[in-house]
Amino acid sequence: MSNHTSSSITKKENEAYPSLASLRTAHSELLKRYRQQENKNDALASIEQLIYGGRATGVLLDHEDDRWAAQSILDYWHSTLYRIGIEAPDATLEDFDPEQAPTLEESQCPYLGLEAFRESNKDLFYGRQKILGRLLKQLCDHRLVTIVGASGSGKSSLVLGGLIPQLKTGAIPGSEQWYYLGSMVPGSQPLQNLAQLLRTNNVGSKQDMPQKNESLRTDPEYLSSLITDLSGGQTAVLVVDQFEEVFTLCLDEAERDAFIDSLMSLSQDSESTHRVILTMRTDFESQVATIPDFKSVFERAQIRVTALDVSELRDAIEKPAGQVGLKFEDGVIEALLSDVLGEPAALPLLQFTLLKLWNNRSRNRITWEAYQRLGGGRLALANSADDFYDALIPEDQITVRRILLKMIRLTEGMEVTSNRIRKQSLYQSGEAKDRIDRVLEKLIQERLVRLTGEGNLDDTQVEVAHEALIRNWPRLVSWLEEERNTLRQRLRLTIAAEQWQAKGRERSVLLRGSLLDDAQHYQNLSDIEDEFVRCSTQSEKRLKRRQFSLTATALIVLGALNIFAISQARLAEARRLLAEQRLTEVELLQKADEVTQLSKIVPEEALALAIQVTGQSQEKLGRVPAAIQDSLQKALEVALANGQDVKNTSTTFSPDGQLIASTGSDGTVKLWDSEGVLVSSYYVISKGLISTAVFSPDGQFLATGDSNGTIKIWSIDGKEATTLEGYIGQINDVEFSPNGEFIASAYSDGTVQLWTLGGKRILSYAVSQGSVSNVVFSPDGKFLATAGSDGTVKLWNLEGELVSSLFVSDSSVSSVVFSPDGKFLATAGSDGIARLWSTNGNLLTEFPQHTDLILDVAFSPDGEFLATSSLDGTINLWDLEGGQLLQSIRNHAGISPSVSFSSDAQTLLGSGRDGTIRIWDLEGNLTEEFSEIGNWKTLLRFACDGLRDSPILNESENTTAQEAADICWKESGIQIFSD
Repeated sequence: MSNHTSSSITKKENEAYPSLASLRTAHSELLKRYRQQENKNDALASIEQLIYGGRATGVLLDHEDDRWAAQSILDYWHSTLYRIGIEAPDATLEDFDPEQAPTLEESQCPYLGLEAFRESNKDLFYGRQKILGRLLKQLCDHRLVTIVGASGSGKSSLVLGGLIPQLKTGAIPGSEQWYYLGSMVPGSQPLQNLAQLLRTNNVGSKQDMPQKNESLRTDPEYLSSLITDLSGGQTAVLVVDQFEEVFTLCLDEAERDAFIDSLMSLSQDSESTHRVILTMRTDFESQVATIPDFKSVFERAQIRVTALDVSELRDAIEKPAGQVGLKFEDGVIEALLSDVLGEPAALPLLQFTLLKLWNNRSRNRITWEAYQRLGGGRLALANSADDFYDALIPEDQITVRRILLKMIRLTEGMEVTSNRIRKQSLYQSGEAKDRIDRVLEKLIQERLVRLTGEGNLDDTQVEVAHEALIRNWPRLVSWLEEERNTLRQRLRLTIAAEQWQAKGRERSVLLRGSLLDDAQHYQNLSDIEDEFVRCSTQSEKRLKRRQFSLTATALIVLGALNIFAISQARLAEARRLLAEQRLTEVELLQKADEVTQLSKIVPEEALALAIQVTGQSQEKLGRVPAAIQDSLQKALEVALANGQDVKNTSTTFSPDGQLIASTGSDGTVKLWDSEGVLVSSYYVISKGLISTAVFSPDGQFLATGDSNGTIKIWSIDGKEATTLEGYIGQINDVEFSPNGEFIASAYSDGTVQLWTLGGKRILSYAVSQGSVSNVVFSPDGKFLATAGSDGTVKLWNLEGELVSSLFVSDSSVSSVVFSPDGKFLATAGSDGIARLWSTNGNLLTEFPQHTDLILDVAFSPDGEFLATSSLDGTINLWDLEGGQLLQSIRNHAGISPSVSFSSDAQTLLGSGRDGTIRIWDLEGNLTEEFSEIGNWKTLLRFACDGLRDSPILNESENTTAQEAADICWKESGIQIFSD
């Protein structure tokens, strides 16, 4: 077609399409019209308009896949014009320009933070399709569903933001025609609140309430008949949220039983099809057992709320964003997923972080810079809470602490959970009411605390906005540590009161003696606790009166017993010694409490005191009680690591298998022998996460990389050899070359750097637009393999040239490793599948057993096995020759961030969130399990080492420090005096 004719259409610049989706829609509509028109020239104006508009859309498209798709559309219509002999306009997509991106209005925000979902924001509720399917099936087949989950697991959001909206759109045949009564919480008067809900549905008037309450109390079938009349025979749906309030707030057992009987009758009425939906916290399930008839019904209808998997969390991020045109820079979503996966309250923590990222958006984009400035998913909530707290005046800070600590409940297992309390109980502390109201209002405005049940003043309650705050705000965690002993004692009263109520208020359960004395001094008692203490006090008074009447008789008997006084002398002496020992233990425990308080002010003095108390305990008691050991560990952590929680983030064997290195979230590296004896421990950084630690090929050095971009090389005795400086970025991985001459480091900004051991940076690889999660040398040292968040694995030579690229999956690749002979590559990623490749890029085998993201993959030294560790809490062992799963090892402490084989290929090494290192044989048997936790001598050795040459040792008047030095020499053989 050499004779082109010009179009008579005026060529003018058109406005860009707002998104790729809009361009695709325009393309589809034009294609349909073009195919239907007999005279193709009639469509020329529309074609050119699409080309101009589509070309301009390029300024809005930053993702390579989107640009490729848009360019393909333009090329199609450019070729169409060429084929019919029309000179086509330039169809080259314009370059991306972030300044041209549309600005999103605040009202378009697609994220809720810590707020629960409701019907009003149902269009933003994503990530719960699997469990919603189970709930719908339950409601298809049964008329009662009880949704049980931990505090903060999203039960209310699941029902009100997901289940009810789906039912109203016909998710169950005919459910769009059902009658929806709304939701209620039981409160202290569940029958009255139920009657109030019915009144809002136009059933009766306010004057009818007493009569309805009485009918509900006396006739279990009354509720069903009332609702049947109201719904006109249609299926009605009643939601009772926070069902645990029938046990925690309702003190009238008759009313509680009548309320439950009414719900059971409503869901079992043979003449109706009404549905009842209950939500309840897991920690109150035991209360259901006190009502046997209800227990069996409750358990049959039960569905548990489980954690979200990777794909569900991704939906919760991407789908709401897609509704408003919000974009994420490459790597941000993968980083968010990595931040929150495995968190008990992953969805609200993610929602909070997304809300903060939205507030820091750049036009329509969430940038990597904004994510890093915020501190990532785990720090966003903590940083925001700190900013709020630091802005308060000192007296308000004190009130904030008191309010929040009152809203936290310590379980019997010493875990902490949210504790919903009556608002009125906050005024019992003696603080000024106006200050409490002022501070409470600030907490609510900051969305750190929320009110519930505001319709009834007596039932108005306050609680932390979400348990994510309890778990992820270090300042609150430190307050809890300081208050743990008080909370532990206070918990005894709470448990005793609940048991008293559960056992029908038996007199034998009431408090006596010192336990009652302690309880009488507690403030801010709940209603049930207050009544329990009052009844215990009355019972104690009655008992004392009876005892007084027997005193005279008792004195006569005691007089007769005096003849045995001499023979009892030795027994009295033994009792005296025992009493002295108990007094000594109490005094030492009080000192241990002082250690915790002192750590916040003068950490080194606290460490000296902790050493002193530990030594005195061993000397005077012959043992070290757990509370004293805990104070020693806490003092050590605070003095050396700013009080961060010590957990292992990775573990690895030395090349000869004789040592194990473990990295901790407190900035430490620890070296252990293969039997679990701690050899040495040293601090790499003062604040931050050590992302990796790796042995040199000869086993004489360790290289560490951290979240602040620092690489250090250490001798195995803990002496720093070299610091690699000159490149700033979050380090994900560090690797020695096989000959030990180079170090490669992988970064979250998409680069890999190559260094000499002397600290010179010699080469930089631009690997990915997203994050590089892993870098590894080939066994011959000639190549580097990199794994990235873009789903690819790339092979490079040491001159920086790309040799080959493997597309692994649509999701990120978290780990890549060469086989010992260098002939194969193993990869693993967020799709839960491990894959075996030839080095020329052919996929050989897939290992799809895991149900969640795979964190690490390792070949055995003999090349016969492959091991994978996953967020699903398992370590899987595979036979490479047959591709069969040999063992699936459940790590009961949670995920193991890394997995490695011993040098003889006979054992597997992993760790858990509890900071414990574990070794299994290839049959899946646990052969070793160790941690410094539980070993006071090991803790003392590190405490003494940490105090070595401290200035306080030169203070002659500091007797605590001098005694600590003596104990270190006596118990650990460590000389800590300064010269």
